[in-house]
Amino acid sequence: GASLRPIAAKVISRIFVAPVFLCASFGSIAVLRGEPVGAALRAKVLPAWQMGSMFWPTVSALTYKFIPVGARPATGAVVGSVWSCYLSWLAFSRRAGAG
Repeated sequence: GASLRPIAAKVISRIFVAPVFLCASFGSIAVLRGEPVGAALRAKVLPAWQMGSMFWPTVSALTYKFIPVGARPATGAVVGSVWSCYLSWLAFSRRAGAG
């Protein structure tokens, strides 16, 4: 049978690692822009984490179902670029009164 270890690793990463990365990203951008870090984190980390929690599992499922093994790294790079664009948009948006 399939091992649950890779699935558990993804879940742990999504729950614990992603918020740390998002806090570091949005916090550093707020510092560089001279804006309140706390307000940026409150306004942007949760929406980004929620979107990522829907986006990446969907991408993974579609990738493993439809993309040949040899094309998966390139697919991941393209989709990662789309995700980076979303994070940049969110970081520089005025959503939720912050930023």
